[in-house]
Amino acid sequence: MAHEAFLSAIGKLEVSAETTFGDEGSNYKYVRTMPIDRSGLTATSMRNESQRQQDVELAKIVGPHGGTLQTSVYLHGFSSTVPSTPPAHTSSTAGGATGFDLILDILAGGIGNLHSGGYVTNETASTTSILKADSQDLTIGQLVAWQDSNDEWHVNSITNIDAAANPDEMPLLQTALAVPANNKIFGAHTIFQCTGTPFFDGAVKAFSLRYTGMGADDRTIMTGCTPSGISISLPVGELPVLNVDWNISHWSEDALTEDLGVHGGLEEGGGEGLTGGLTSSEAWSFPTCEAVTQAHVSWGTTQANERQVQGIEVNIGLEVQPIVDPHSNSGVGGWYVTKRTPSITLTMMRDVQEEIQDFFEQSGKTLTVWGGSQAGRLYAFQMPNARISEYSSPADNNGAVMTTLTFLANEFTGDTGVITSNTVPGDKQFRMGFL
Repeated sequence: MAHEAFLSAIGKLEVSAETTFGDEGSNYKYVRTMPIDRSGLTATSMRNESQRQQDVELAKIVGPHGGTLQTSVYLHGFSSTVPSTPPAHTSSTAGGATGFDLILDILAGGIGNLHSGGYVTNETASTTSILKADSQDLTIGQLVAWQDSNDEWHVNSITNIDAAANPDEMPLLQTALAVPANNKIFGAHTIFQCTGTPFFDGAVKAFSLRYTGMGADDRTIMTGCTPSGISISLPVGELPVLNVDWNISHWSEDALTEDLGVHGGLEEGGGEGLTGGLTSSEAWSFPTCEAVTQAHVSWGTTQANERQVQGIEVNIGLEVQPIVDPHSNSGVGGWYVTKRTPSITLTMMRDVQEEIQDFFEQSGKTLTVWGGSQAGRLYAFQMPNARISEYSSPADNNGAVMTTLTFLANEFTGDTGVITSNTVPGDKQFRMGFL
């Protein structure tokens, strides 16, 4: 037996959507990730308690294959150039889907649902509180962006679309700092919180993950996978990272060709042979990640109230439970979300008057965080009704009095117009967008 050190940093992850839970998807797409640790994958080893004639152990009984996995990707945009068309999303079950489409679907699968679209070129006479333009395919609650006369970018959301006005009038959730200067308004891929799992009510039921390593026999296929945790870290001056924790319904090693039964491969008869080994780097045709140096944090009714922060953390607070099913490969026939508790945590200089008062009064204010250098590369997080969840104790940080504030997304009903519960981002407690 030869022993060779295969490098864990060399490998690739491909993701495919499943139209039937637990059945391996066929439309795999490469998703660029950081190195992946598969040590969370488990194969249940059950002791055989049969009576023995001597004080010895009997062979273990190998049971279901399951476990967890974490994937990390740099947070970046979908276009290296400023878009000239609406942002379009292709379902990951379709042949034309890209790796970025898979990222959007993964986020929608954990957070709730997704709306993509919007590009306006006839904006005129807007104010800092109302955008005026033909709304085209913009929708209520959607995140939007524009550029002002100083070439600065702004991100906000629209609370209504008044089609009776000429042009349409779209009130903004927060008073903006400036109006559009080039008659353009950019829509977004807006992922928004819903109750239940509406995204998985559609064609996508779960995801298949396929990891290929450096060794010729190193390929793992994981099926019936669902996001069980989503967090985003935005350290100032460093690279933003999106972390996704996965619950794995079943997995197999492709190199195990012998008949190990249903627990050994995706089907009886085992895997497909030596299918690992990487020969070249996979192309990733999306913008390079940008350091967190152009981020904005606004808290309140106006975006003029920007905050200086030293750290930003976003966590969706997912709680996911399995649906036990004896017909499935490893006893899990699905997953369901029991709770989402989105939070945004900021480290900033302490303001006793505002922070302490807001905590004790549980005042709700709009919190918007966004970053990026231009449309196509912008990302944003918004809580229309954010409340401080814990008393902001003072702490020393390099000689300054700092505080760490954690905001929770509370119920919001401030958007107006026709809002269908799970299909548009209007009246949603939490929104995340790529603009």
